[in-house]
Amino acid sequence: MAAARGEPPDKVLLAFHEDLFTAHVIVAHNLAFDRAVVQHALKIHLPNMDPWPHTAHEVCTMRSNIARVQAPFSNGNPGWKWPRLQELAAHLRVAAVPESLHDAGFDTSVLVQCFWALAALKEDGSSNAAQIAVRAACTQRDVSPPDEPPDELSTAPWV
Repeated sequence: MAAARGEPPDKVLLAFHEDLFTAHVIVAHNLAFDRAVVQHALKIHLPNMDPWPHTAHEVCTMRSNIARVQAPFSNGNPGWKWPRLQELAAHLRVAAVPESLHDAGFDTSVLVQCFWALAALKEDGSSNAAQIAVRAACTQRDVSPPDEPPDELSTAPWV
């Protein structure tokens, strides 16, 4: 992608690596997959650099929301499968156009909206991992996190 836009991959990855290693929170919908892809790319293009930070708080919105979304297996197996980003977005009432998914920019936008929606949820009065991560991210960026979930989230039956 970088080369297609006229940027050398090493230059883009070096900038990404800097952002990755200064982040306090890393959020992904399938963190294990994304970590493997990033590590592979960094090992190829920046072989002398550590391929993944060990101090950042990590949030995987896919694995941490299996029970919340309760997406059934298509083959009828018991239990719940890992929710696709589109399923998580639908559960949280975040707009996600199926045809646009798997576009990095659109997926990131949907993920950010899901992350903030999750951060606003208060199931039992305690903070969940997403709330902790949001507060850390907001602190890093000098932005105030939301004190209360929006009204439509706090009273919705699907929360």
